[in-house]
Amino acid sequence: MVFYKRAPVAFVPDPNIRDENATVWMIKATGEIFTEYDKYANRLDFYRKKQFTNQITGQGNLSFFDALEAEDEDAREIRSIFPGPLRYQVCRKVHHSTIPRLEELVTRVHADLKDDYYPGEHVIAQVDENTDKRVPGIIRDKITFSPSVDIRSHPLLNQPPLSRYFVTVNHENGQSNDMLLDSKRLSRDRRTYSRSILRSFIRNIAHSENYKGAPWQVKPELVAEFRLPKEVPYHLTAQGIAEAKKNVIKNENTTFFNYYRGPGNELQRQPPQTVAFQYAQFQPPPAPTTGVFRPGPGVPAPPPFQPPPGTQGTPSVPINGQYGPSQHQINIPSRPPPAQAPPRPAPIKYPIEDLLIQPKRNGLQRPALKFLSDDVPPGAEPPTDKLGIQMKSVGDLLFVWQTLNVHAEVFILDSFTVDDFIEALGYHGDATNCELLVEMHCAVLKQLVDEKGHIKVLSELASEFSQDIEPEEDEGDQSTKSPSPARSETPPARRTRASLSKLQAQEMTESEAAKGVAPEQTNRASELLSHFDWIDHLARRSFGDGGWQSVLVGALRQASLNPRRKEVCEKILAHLVPSDMDPEPETVALQYNSLDINHRIAALGIITQYATFTDAVRTYMQNCNINMTAIRNQKMEQQKKRKEYQAELAQLEQKRKMDYPATLSVSPPPAESNGDVSMSGVTEPDTNADHDGAEDEEGARRLRRANSRKRKHEDEATRKEREKKEKEEAEKAKQRNAYRDLLKKIDKTNEAIRNCEAEIRKFDEELRENQCQQLRCLGKDRFCNTYWWLERWGMPLGGLPTSSTAEYGYVNGRLWVQGPDALDQPLLEHDTPEDEKEYKALTGLTKKERRDLEEGPVHLTDSAQWGYMDNPEDVQKLHEWLDDRGHRELKLKKELSNWQDPIIEYMVNWKNHLSEVQAQKTAGEDTTGIQTRKKTYTDNDSSKYWCLKWENTYALEELEHLHSQQPPPKTKAKSSRSKKAGR
Repeated sequence: MVFYKRAPVAFVPDPNIRDENATVWMIKATGEIFTEYDKYANRLDFYRKKQFTNQITGQGNLSFFDALEAEDEDAREIRSIFPGPLRYQVCRKVHHSTIPRLEELVTRVHADLKDDYYPGEHVIAQVDENTDKRVPGIIRDKITFSPSVDIRSHPLLNQPPLSRYFVTVNHENGQSNDMLLDSKRLSRDRRTYSRSILRSFIRNIAHSENYKGAPWQVKPELVAEFRLPKEVPYHLTAQGIAEAKKNVIKNENTTFFNYYRGPGNELQRQPPQTVAFQYAQFQPPPAPTTGVFRPGPGVPAPPPFQPPPGTQGTPSVPINGQYGPSQHQINIPSRPPPAQAPPRPAPIKYPIEDLLIQPKRNGLQRPALKFLSDDVPPGAEPPTDKLGIQMKSVGDLLFVWQTLNVHAEVFILDSFTVDDFIEALGYHGDATNCELLVEMHCAVLKQLVDEKGHIKVLSELASEFSQDIEPEEDEGDQSTKSPSPARSETPPARRTRASLSKLQAQEMTESEAAKGVAPEQTNRASELLSHFDWIDHLARRSFGDGGWQSVLVGALRQASLNPRRKEVCEKILAHLVPSDMDPEPETVALQYNSLDINHRIAALGIITQYATFTDAVRTYMQNCNINMTAIRNQKMEQQKKRKEYQAELAQLEQKRKMDYPATLSVSPPPAESNGDVSMSGVTEPDTNADHDGAEDEEGARRLRRANSRKRKHEDEATRKEREKKEKEEAEKAKQRNAYRDLLKKIDKTNEAIRNCEAEIRKFDEELRENQCQQLRCLGKDRFCNTYWWLERWGMPLGGLPTSSTAEYGYVNGRLWVQGPDALDQPLLEHDTPEDEKEYKALTGLTKKERRDLEEGPVHLTDSAQWGYMDNPEDVQKLHEWLDDRGHRELKLKKELSNWQDPIIEYMVNWKNHLSEVQAQKTAGEDTTGIQTRKKTYTDNDSSKYWCLKWENTYALEELEHLHSQQPPPKTKAKSSRSKKAGR
């Protein structure tokens, strides 16, 4: 069994091939058959990737074919070398063992077999205790003695039984003899038995299911060979473990103090006691009023002392440090003990139980709730637009909407808003005009039965949809019943023909006739199903002309076999197939148009719940788990890269601070020019030349030489200064270039960090959308009300971006509030009047008064009641109302803070869409007809029923037809492929 991502590889099921001459491709190693070459090539590429694991040895990074070949070879090798006498013992110890980890199981089995040997086993025996010489041998027989137990020596009480073995020892000279040895002088050959060989053998013979607490199960052929129990004990099955867990939780919540447990079942700190209570509890016992000796409990008191005459109570003086016989004790009056201060109560460490926190009394109340149903709790305002929905139907409505949107890829449905969903369920015109209403039912019904007529609902989760729905009657029961005409045929093995429906109707009639009670017929569903094979119509996808409504009748008829659903199914069937109308598909289609919205919600909820128990949904959730594992690995890689970039950025920033001043700029400073011009070498005309004509020529030469030397010195100094400045400018330019490069590296590193963070956010979004296994709530408040934001898990926040209603920008837009569960009710009530007095002494209010003060006059009493918030201001007020000193509201406030911005954003989008819908409804446009894919509705209908604008574009892209339409014939696609191949 080759493993992929720690799970066995799931093979592709055989396709439905109607044409015997069609070209197919097969993978011989797995037996998988493909009708399209692209899928065959993709599957082959998947098998060739080195991502599989050998189950026996645990070796990874293998292709599927290499792992499969290695497993076969390792299995043959293990079976050949593993000792035969140990096979039964290992299988017996491993079968139905609940040790979860393989290493622990190997350790346990190896320890049990370490000093225990069995006849027929090859061993190595130590012939002489004084030498270490060992020779091979075979165990012929085993004798076990009970240990000698001496009750006076405790170490012998737990000794295991003593075993002695008759061993045929083969010496080097070829001779053999029998010896009686104990286990200390025997050992096994490590070439045939060791921990690694035992681990590989257990990997080869046993496996465990994929649920917590699942036992190990040996292969069926070994179970039959060694006559081991075939059935798994009920307490080790998934259902048995779940029931045991529920019983444990139920038993834990039976005491008074366990009612103060938080969400994690951790016992909370008790409330601080009053000073008087603590003083009475911790006050020391009163001191004796006299100094008389008072013996402790169980010590005999001495006889009362009678002083001798004449002593007059004078104490005797000790002689030599000791009292003589005449000594006695005297009564010494003692002072009252000093008053001790009561111990200071320990400081409260938050968080604690929410209802044990002192009320703030700041006037804040939880924002008022709005309700979708017509019947609202006492004190609440009913909705202005009556939708006809009852409070008990709101939970089923939200369940169906969330299931169809989360598993849209399984049902092949476009996402739709909850408003369109409610409007479609309340549409009482011709149902064929509402594409959303028809597509929902057809998409869900198609999951129950495949195109071959096989029922896909898992029988262990929905026994009423199993193949054998009616138990067979024995001959004794048949003999006691009234005689009935012989049946001409036996019921088929699979419910794919109308004969089974006829047989069921006949058996019901016979049973009622035998009881002598006139049957009370509220519907004629049995008569309809006697000539309408709903499974056959569903397999052929024949949904037209009342087909899907009649198939719904068949599904509800099967669901009514469950006693929990019988009453609601009978009410729905009584309307769809009334007793005073002909049981025909046209009648069912006409009656569905007038079906109450609550019955529509119940019917759709029943078949949706069955659809979630199919292999398609289970496989989809497993694939999501695999995708989440891959996404988490990619996210971890991005986080690792981000950490490396952050470390590199820290080094670059440190280098920038250490090597470059803060005033350094990347651009060169502007050249300074003040207009000064060097006048060296320029002589001004001598205006007094005429007056100094008498100066001698020698003085003039000396003056010229001095000026020349002066000019040379000035020129040299200017040149050196210029070179120095040029050198400094070159150094600064070089420094600026290096600084510029450093800043570029810092910007590049910051950009890489931003890219990693963007990838991490993308992976977080993908993880959120793939989290479809369980819907998680935001949390609970102090009064145990549960808060749900249904867009949070398993779907894009605004619905599928390719949906026909993607422009709405929302899919729900509400924060839903569910009432407290039955397990939380004890937290909201006082068990006894003393409990109520104690709580009021602690908080100053009873729980009911506190709820009225902090929650307002409207309360949700149980989990069947639902309200919602739709204003962004209410979300902010709720955040302010929550107290993070309590266990429940601490978690709720944290989750609400994380998701507050998206919640408000999509609430605003919902408000904008509502205003647009209201504007178009009041506009009153013309009633000209609009033709859309063979269905016509008027502008008045589309403006009145906004749900009529929804289209299942997802099905048109994937299936090239709607669910309510029959699939196109496959011969056309085949002919087109053959023409392309001919070209």
